[in-house]
Amino acid sequence: MSDEVLFQITRANLETGLRGVPVGYCTTSTVDPMKGLFYVGHPVSELADWEPEKVIYLLYSGKEGSSQEVEGFKKELRGRATLAPEVVRHLESLPRKGHPMALYSAALLIAGMIEGRGDYREDCLNLIAKIPILTAYLINYHAGWGKTKEPKPELGYMANFAYLLNLQSNNQNSELSRVLTLFNILHYDHGGGNLSTFVGKAVASGLEDLYG
Repeated sequence: MSDEVLFQITRANLETGLRGVPVGYCTTSTVDPMKGLFYVGHPVSELADWEPEKVIYLLYSGKEGSSQEVEGFKKELRGRATLAPEVVRHLESLPRKGHPMALYSAALLIAGMIEGRGDYREDCLNLIAKIPILTAYLINYHAGWGKTKEPKPELGYMANFAYLLNLQSNNQNSELSRVLTLFNILHYDHGGGNLSTFVGKAVASGLEDLYG
């Protein structure tokens, strides 16, 4: 099947922004037009009740983890779930004006410059662990909600994120955590063909570091 013709380019395709053009394949997820989104063969509706760390392990390793494997993975993420004080200091000096995603992009590059290891596996695991904390700092700062609390990774991946947001009282965090967990699981992966994934592949092909 390696010589199978997938697509023939015509002049009209040059102005479509690659719409409909095969640009690669994805081993972690697929999107069926009738059945919806699947992660490593599991329908996302089945994963909605999983712990976020269990879903991330599935995507990271390409297989469903045993309870021992998932617990080990959760422990590893908890051990990496910190931000260097220098990163926090720079995050809190970024301009508040402009689009939040511009702020987010700048924050990722700052974190990479200070905490990047130059090793894809290490940076991948560190970035997975740090993303909820970094995002909470940015949301609190950008919204003017004050200083972010010290993280509590032992609460769990998204529960810690909900706790860090200066938005809800503690007795409301469980509901916020549930909503954020479902939202995140639905957006972890999407078949490898959307714009952000394509751009990520293109940038990675130039040997950019993981934070970039």
